[in-house]
Amino acid sequence: RLDILGHPVVVLSNLPKAKATEIIEEGRSTRGRKVNVLVRQGDPSKAPDLKKVSADKANRVVLLTADHDREHITDGTPSKSLKHKIRTDTALLKSTRKEWVQETRSELTGLIAVPGEGKHWTQYEGDFTVCEDQEFVGRLIAMCTVERSNGLSQVYNAVLQPGDANFLETEKVDHESRLYFLEGKKFDELQGHFPKSIICGIIRKSEVILAPKGDVEVEAGDSLLAFGRDKKQLCSRMSTKFAGLPPTAPGKFHETAEEQQQGQREKADAKDKGFRMRPKRHVIVLGWNERGEKTLREIAEVLPKGSKITTLQDKKVAVDPETASYCESKNVGLQHMEGDTMDRDKLEEIGAAKSDCIVCLFDSSAASNTEDTTDSELITTIQALGQMNFQKVVKRPRLVSMVHSRQTLKLIKGATEEAGLVADFILANELESGALVQVLMDPDLEKVFNEVLSPNSKELLSLQSGKVLDQDYPGFSADYLYTDKRLKVSFQQIQTCARRNGQIAIGLILDNPMGEDKVVLIPEMQTEFELGAQDRVVVIGDFKDAYA
Repeated sequence: RLDILGHPVVVLSNLPKAKATEIIEEGRSTRGRKVNVLVRQGDPSKAPDLKKVSADKANRVVLLTADHDREHITDGTPSKSLKHKIRTDTALLKSTRKEWVQETRSELTGLIAVPGEGKHWTQYEGDFTVCEDQEFVGRLIAMCTVERSNGLSQVYNAVLQPGDANFLETEKVDHESRLYFLEGKKFDELQGHFPKSIICGIIRKSEVILAPKGDVEVEAGDSLLAFGRDKKQLCSRMSTKFAGLPPTAPGKFHETAEEQQQGQREKADAKDKGFRMRPKRHVIVLGWNERGEKTLREIAEVLPKGSKITTLQDKKVAVDPETASYCESKNVGLQHMEGDTMDRDKLEEIGAAKSDCIVCLFDSSAASNTEDTTDSELITTIQALGQMNFQKVVKRPRLVSMVHSRQTLKLIKGATEEAGLVADFILANELESGALVQVLMDPDLEKVFNEVLSPNSKELLSLQSGKVLDQDYPGFSADYLYTDKRLKVSFQQIQTCARRNGQIAIGLILDNPMGEDKVVLIPEMQTEFELGAQDRVVVIGDFKDAYA
């Protein structure tokens, strides 16, 4: 993933040089652009070896923990030996790069990726950007257990990897920057100045403000958060005259300001009512790993009150009292069971056929935990799920799982289709490494990712098109939501409707009855689509929007 930087990369590893080179080249085989990667054998815990690869004056440094370090994690808590290792390595790296930090006036020494829960590594946040291993993947798994996330795994697989659609941060707005003319402008006036990207928020000091209200003004020292393909698309225009976009998001198509405010109040009431009345859900968790306890808490946090979580593991798991207490505080039932996760009879016994969602976890410390083996186990599990008795089931459960290898993804999707299931598959390795590279390039993006993956803030949603397009939109009718009728609309018009709902549209998920849905991110504003009721709009908005 470091190919995205466009500069030479040096890798220091304890592995033999030939072996490390083989692993790196295998991982880069699916990428188009490549940069020069130099591999050096050595110990990252020794100062001479760090000097040998110029770690003392490199532009960016990433400290990764090894796969076997996960063996030192028990339910998210690192062992004393692992804590000691991280403390030693970070202290050495900080000392080695002290002069570089002073010369460049940088606030951070580098980035470290560590296993276990983030609360155990907060002491390093002053000097490093700290990313918890599998943190983004774990949160995404939890979000995919609720209905509002249909198809979101496809979006996140694109967003959290360097490539065609990423969050980008502009330079700060002040009198010395090229964006000086934006100070004092209202948020809804910004989009016209950036015709090739989508402005979706403001970064103000340590705060990320996603999809702010249209009248929020840009202050000196703010930077803008955009959604685009690369930094080149952040080129701004002082005038909106030739941008092909309105400088402000227009008001309702034909109503007064008072009528607009009344409509907004009615929508807010509808959201609250829909959210309170959302149905209880039953989530099944198959398998267990070192992040299992935190995953349960994250799932419980997004489920409606009165819901239930049932876990099934091949081995006996000691239940953390704190997790049980947390689920109880959220009014979510928790039941642990032991048994074969690939046995059809056992799956039916725990009610998997009648559940709403099935989450597959894999033991990352097991001897069988290799990319090929865990993906093969997933295929076997899917086949067992497909053999269950669904005769009395109105809607089959949705499957959520990590997939380690893109090469096996096609086989897994084929098994899922044969089983008659709908699934959200998360490309864990690619997603996590891609997110790390983006944070390495811009440390502020860690706050952005944490914000969009937090269940209590603005987040990415895939909403039925009828929930975004306004009832008063020309050509819209109530039967649009329930028939095959299609509505011709430009992305600019979709964006206008989204802004009036307090959302920001960043793309579409177009329904494909014959195969995988098509994800279209950052389309041209003038591009027209013929949307049907099954097509979805990807927006940044309040999670209650899904229940309006």
